[in-house]
Amino acid sequence: MNAMLKNGKIAVIRPATEEDAEGVIAVLQHADAETDFLVREQGEFSYDIPREREFLKRANGEGNVFLVVEYEGGIVAVCNVFSNRARRLRHRAELSLVVGLK
Repeated sequence: MNAMLKNGKIAVIRPATEEDAEGVIAVLQHADAETDFLVREQGEFSYDIPREREFLKRANGEGNVFLVVEYEGGIVAVCNVFSNRARRLRHRAELSLVVGLK
């Protein structure tokens, strides 16, 4: 999906793929260093690129969505929704949105 920004430029919102691992890690590390208002503290995010690629392979599907936002050739934000697999909790989901770069 393309989103027209106030500056007239386009941001692309799309499902993450394993090739996005480096960009996703960069956004999360940037956000970790910038604020104390995340679930984890700075330095707790320690996925390496191969591990993040494996995670992103499975991140979309079965009630889960992991999106990236591309702007000017790089990933600047991530958004994910993960649902609960337990039958009695299927109506619940966890939403995360991290805008980290540019």
